[in-house]
Amino acid sequence: MSDSAQRAAMVLERNFEDGDWSVVAYMIRDSGQRTRRTLTRRNSREAAAAALEELWEKFLGKGD
Repeated sequence: MSDSAQRAAMVLERNFEDGDWSVVAYMIRDSGQRTRRTLTRRNSREAAAAALEELWEKFLGKGD
């Protein structure tokens, strides 16, 4: 079975212990293996959502 990258996702996740929010990236491979990376942390969901949008624009380029 191939272990090539199949898809990637960026999501918001809440840390219930600290109460903060993280923008997290997942790389999912053909084998089903997932790699998780925290991209940034914010103290509110609104701030994390704004950071997610900023990362999206940076990744894809403004105006696209």
